[in-house]
Amino acid sequence: HLGRLWRIAVVYALFGAGYLAYLTFLSEFLAGQRAGPWQVAMTWTVVGVSALVAPALWSRPIAAWRDGRALAVLLAVQAVAGMAPLAGAAPLMSAIAFGLTLMVIPSAVTALVRATVPEDAWTGVLGALTVVFAAGQTAGPWLAGALADLTTPGMALAWDAALCGCAALVALTWRATPPHRRP
Repeated sequence: HLGRLWRIAVVYALFGAGYLAYLTFLSEFLAGQRAGPWQVAMTWTVVGVSALVAPALWSRPIAAWRDGRALAVLLAVQAVAGMAPLAGAAPLMSAIAFGLTLMVIPSAVTALVRATVPEDAWTGVLGALTVVFAAGQTAGPWLAGALADLTTPGMALAWDAALCGCAALVALTWRATPPHRRP
């Protein structure tokens, strides 16, 4: 079944590599912008509160759109969140957008798996996708860190934006096919 979801696997790896770079380097970016401890704490609080609100905002589109559109929109919002501080937007706006996508992207992936593979294969497919996601989480911050060391901490945020933007484009190409049922 994973072969039918190769695009989703690519998307999930890119997301894993991107979002964790944002989380890893946001505080360093803020420090480079001379943000005080209060602003850094407020930024993280906004990320958390936005993540709490996100399921109420996204549950309907995730359930209704059986193709990759909801996932693509979520990833596009995350890409904007990564670029926003670099474009001069307030870090709190970036934190809101990032928080609104952070925890619901895995939910959107799970919904796509449920719409595509038979129920008896959900655990195995989700397990395999989790391994792909973890590979992205492992490589992403390391590569973003190397990039930031050569340039600036802001490049790690650009890394998130680039990877999530690419993932959004791949997600747009994905179409669900009904699960094949065993007789």
